[in-house]
Amino acid sequence: MSERAWSSTSGDPVVRLLGRFNASPGFLVSTAALGKQLPATIGNDEVAIVLPEWQNIQDRSARWYLSAPQVMREVTRPDTPAEEDGRWGELLADYQAAGQSGGGGGYANVDRFALVTEVSSGSTSDVASRLHTAVRSWWRVVSSWIEAVSGQLLDPGSQRATVVLGQETPFWEITSTQPARSVSVTTTVDIDLNSRDLVGILGHAELERVFALASRGCEPPLEWQLISSARGALNTANWRRAVIDAGTAAELAVTSKIETLTGGVDSQIRSALLSGYQMLGKRSELVEKLGGKLPDRFRDSLIGPRNSAVHRGVVTPEEAQKAVAASVKVVKQNGPVHGVELFELPSGAISR
Repeated sequence: MSERAWSSTSGDPVVRLLGRFNASPGFLVSTAALGKQLPATIGNDEVAIVLPEWQNIQDRSARWYLSAPQVMREVTRPDTPAEEDGRWGELLADYQAAGQSGGGGGYANVDRFALVTEVSSGSTSDVASRLHTAVRSWWRVVSSWIEAVSGQLLDPGSQRATVVLGQETPFWEITSTQPARSVSVTTTVDIDLNSRDLVGILGHAELERVFALASRGCEPPLEWQLISSARGALNTANWRRAVIDAGTAAELAVTSKIETLTGGVDSQIRSALLSGYQMLGKRSELVEKLGGKLPDRFRDSLIGPRNSAVHRGVVTPEEAQKAVAASVKVVKQNGPVHGVELFELPSGAISR
């Protein structure tokens, strides 16, 4: 929604309603997208989503922080330092590179954004109440699309635990004759630098498409959402859940593939055929009998570990990684949905 004048065509005053949405833990965007306005429909209300801004300032303590977009300055003190301004996000790219390109050469993590709408009739309180009720559900759908398109993980429960360097649990020695004395402990921390995932950076066009899909009430396919859940489980070392979610995503994708391969068959016959192939392993065999193809080593990488996870509850980290990778491959075989590909943002990808 473009910004309109403060009066309607009839001359009646128009009230602007501003909101601030907390999107923590945030999502990655190109710095070129910062400050941009994107149309969206939340519930039945048309709004503008306005991303925070980044200012090339000399104050070293604040130069990495994003600040409120210009439209929010009407409700923010102009002298509020960026780091105290609600923490709208942080610039994560190289400072000099982003500065030399006018703020467009890097990427940032957006923690908050503004909601803007105009109320020409009725109560602003009613509109605010509607938006407050609908925005969380709308953001859940937006988050699902961001995860599916870019590989970013927005669910707080999918975030890696913070690695504490040094002594995480302190100890003290106390005797009857001496005051308390700190006891140091030698610690080691193993950090696997090769386990970091590549994720895509969202530009203005990708954000616009994601918001448009969510505004139309379109959600990513369930198998795409399960892939994100499985990757989140990998992130938190929940190997069993990762394999089970990956297996369910693969089973949905394989079933969809069977339905495509039997598209000319009567629906009752197709249902009877599927009823004879109930499990993922059996349906994988059916795909091949029907002339379809599955990724190489699909059975070894996913079906075996999934059966082990379900029946014995035992999965190794390596098995979980391979199972999720195999599931991604089979899900991607089914192609785009609503013109969007799963993990379609390889360009500009970063390790996170």
